[in-house]
Amino acid sequence: MNSLFVGIDVRSISNVVCFMNPDGSKHNSLSVQNNLNDIIKACFVCYDERLL
Repeated sequence: MNSLFVGIDVRSISNVVCFMNPDGSKHNSLSVQNNLNDIIKACFVCYDERLL
């Protein structure tokens, strides 16, 4: 299983979610609304892309 690190820049209206590979390279990043459901969806979308 490959590791994937997730960082979230929290802002009042939106958040930026960044996905990093173990070697430090950026896998993906995206902006989502500042609510738990959107952050969880973003994580699942990136995880599903990684499995393809």
